[in-house]
Amino acid sequence: MMKISKIVIDNFRSIEHAEINFSEFNILVGQNNHGKTNTLEAIEWFYLGVGSYENIARKSGSSSDQILVEVTFTDAQGGIEKMKNEKNKATISKKIGESEEVIIRRIIDPHETKTSKRLIYNHSKKEYEDHGTGFDRALNDLLPTLEFVKTETTSKDVIKYGRTTQIGKMLGQVVNEILAGGDVRYQKFLDDFIELFQTSDSAVSIKLKEISEKVKGYIIKQFPDCKEVIFDVKSPEFSDLLKNFNASIDDGTLTEASEKGDGMQRALMLAIIQTYADYRRENESIKNFVFLIDEAELHLHPTAQRSLKSALVELAEDGDQILITTHSSVLISDDLDNTSIKQKIFKIEKNNHVSEITEQKKSDKQDIVYDLLGGSPADLLMPRNFLIVEGESEYRFLKLIIDRFYISKPEIKIIKAFGDIDQAGKAIGAIEKVFTPISESLYADKCIIMMDALANSSMQTSFNEFKVRFQDSLNPNEQVFFLPVNSIEQYYPIAKTEQILPENNHLHVPKWKRNESEVKSMEGHQKIKLARSVGTYIEPSQFEQEMQEIKNALEACWDKSFQ
Repeated sequence: MMKISKIVIDNFRSIEHAEINFSEFNILVGQNNHGKTNTLEAIEWFYLGVGSYENIARKSGSSSDQILVEVTFTDAQGGIEKMKNEKNKATISKKIGESEEVIIRRIIDPHETKTSKRLIYNHSKKEYEDHGTGFDRALNDLLPTLEFVKTETTSKDVIKYGRTTQIGKMLGQVVNEILAGGDVRYQKFLDDFIELFQTSDSAVSIKLKEISEKVKGYIIKQFPDCKEVIFDVKSPEFSDLLKNFNASIDDGTLTEASEKGDGMQRALMLAIIQTYADYRRENESIKNFVFLIDEAELHLHPTAQRSLKSALVELAEDGDQILITTHSSVLISDDLDNTSIKQKIFKIEKNNHVSEITEQKKSDKQDIVYDLLGGSPADLLMPRNFLIVEGESEYRFLKLIIDRFYISKPEIKIIKAFGDIDQAGKAIGAIEKVFTPISESLYADKCIIMMDALANSSMQTSFNEFKVRFQDSLNPNEQVFFLPVNSIEQYYPIAKTEQILPENNHLHVPKWKRNESEVKSMEGHQKIKLARSVGTYIEPSQFEQEMQEIKNALEACWDKSFQ
C-alpha cells in the first residue's frame, strides 16, 4: 500500500528543520501553539502548494531561507497499479520505472521565485528534476489522496457537505472511487471528461481559449490603455459533479444535521469514515488515503473517541495512513499490539520559538498520559513508584539516565514540582503541592523526594514545617534525598573533552559542571540543553561515582516500589 514513510520539513512556519519517519498510525501530541497543526499543514502544502512565501515562511528565519517539504512514499508500484487514468499511468511508469520508492519535494526558493514547485528525485542521476505542470497532474493521480479535517472548519459548515468543505471533498472522492470500481462506463465517462476539459489540446480546451481571447480583445478595444487583460474560462472540475449530499436526523423531531450539536455532527463524520472503511475491505482497488485530523477528539465523549480510533485503525489496516493531533489520553492509550499496524507517537515542543519533533519511546507514554491528564498525580494509573524532583532539568536528565542505563529496573514516574523551568517559587511549597495527593495513597511511604540543598534558614524552616504536616505519611530519613549543592547544574561532573565535541552541535554546550553564578545567569532553555547533553553523553561510571546522591535516590525509589 502506497504511503508516506518519511517527511523532511525546512523553514515552514515554526518548524526550522524536522525529519519524521511515519508508520501507518501516527499521533502528534504537545501543548497548544507548539507546532502540531503546522506539521499537518506542511503536508497539506506539499500536496496543494497553496500559500504565499510570506505566509508560510518561518517567522524568525531569514527572508532568504528556502522553504522545503520533502516526502518519501513507499510501494510506488502498488500506487501505479491503482491509477485509473491510463495516460497518467504511462507517464508515471516511464519516470519511476521499477522503483518502489518515490521522493518528491516541494520548494520555494526566494532567490529564484516565490512560487512553489515540485521536484522528483531521479535515483539514477541522483538529482531532483522539475517536469512541469503536466507531470504534476500525473503525480497527483499517483499519490495517496489527502484528506485534512481541520479544527477551524465549523461543524455546521462541515455537515452541510458543501463542495468546498473537507468532509464534502472526502465524500465526493470516496463516491468517485466507489463508482470507478463498479462500472466500466463510468470510468470511460471520467476519462472522456478529463480528455475534453483538462487536456490543453482538446477541442473543448481550444474553444474555451478562443472565448477567452475574444473577450480580452473586446475589452482592449474599449480601453486601449490596458496593456494586458487576463480573462480565463476555467474548465469544470469533475469532482464537483459528486458533491450533492444532505443529512437529516429524526430523534423525536426531524431536523437537518447542521442544526444538531457538535458531538452529533462529529459522530456523523465518524459514521462516514466507518462506512468507507467497510467498503475498502471489499474493494482493494480503491486508491489509498492519507487522513490528517486536527484535534481528533474535538466534541467527542471518551467512548466516541475510542470508536473513532477503532474506525481509523480499520482504515490503517486496510492501507490508509492516519495522522492525528490530540490532547486526549484516550486516543493514545492502546498500543495496537493486537493489530497488523504500528502506532507511533511524536511529541512536538517549541523551544526559542522553534518547534522540535521527536518520536517517543514506549517508556515515554506514561509521561505523555500524565501531561495530557493535567499533570496531577491523582490522575495517574499505578506506576511502580514516584520520584519527585524540583524542576525540568532534573526530569530531563533522569529520563535519559534511566532509559540508557536502568531500563530493566521497576517503572517509576518522575514528577517535576515546577512546571516551568524558569519558575522561581518556593521549592518546598511546590514539592508539597505535588506530594499532597500521594500522601493519601498507597505510595505515601514509598514515594521518594529529591531536592537541592537547603540553602538558607528560611528553606530549612519550610522543610521542617513540611515534615510536621506529613509526619504520619512520610519518613524523611528514608524518603527525602538532598543534593550537596544548590542546583543540579552544579552537581554535574566535569565533562571529558570528547563529550563536548563540536560535531555534537545540536546538544553542544561549552562545559557540564557550572558554578553558582553561572547557573544564575542561565535561562531555562539553556538548562534543558545542558541536561540533554549530560544525560546523552555521561558514562555510567561518571554518574554512579560523581552523582552519588542522585543514584541513591533512584535506588531507594526502586527498592520501595511495588513489585
